[in-house]
Amino acid sequence: LLENLEEKHLQEKVVVLVEREHERSGHPETRLLNDLAVSVLMRKISSTLLGTSGKEIKITGALGIYVFDTSKDAVEFAQEFRKELSRQNIRSRIGIDKGPILLFELKEGGFDIAGMPVNIASKMSQDKGQWGHLYITRPVAEEVDTVGFVPFAIEASGVQIEAFEG
Repeated sequence: LLENLEEKHLQEKVVVLVEREHERSGHPETRLLNDLAVSVLMRKISSTLLGTSGKEIKITGALGIYVFDTSKDAVEFAQEFRKELSRQNIRSRIGIDKGPILLFELKEGGFDIAGMPVNIASKMSQDKGQWGHLYITRPVAEEVDTVGFVPFAIEASGVQIEAFEG
């Protein structure tokens, strides 16, 4: 049974985790409507940028998660996504890692994802990252042009991560 699950759901992918800043002030109903509008904007941006090179896994709250076959496509997508959000005066922080993930199609439609690359991307961007920055792990950096990126190391949940910030 476990072997069948691995065959069906285990994939080697590059994960892009985008967190966008969300409103914290104002009336709760207004914040909710603004958050929904920005989620729609994120979906529109991703559908324009993804083409055939990537796949939107989910947009939930302030997060969007996307997967790619190559690091180059993932980093290019992330850089353009960040620019598009910035044009709308929305700050983001983005983490990118690669490795084995479990990708599940949900009965009600859409997908869900699990795996260390999702966790590492989250740790770099959400836990340690600054707004407006992009974070890539060493395995991703080895496959892309890192001009403009600065190396750094962090420890998150007991794991030492070598990464680059740009």
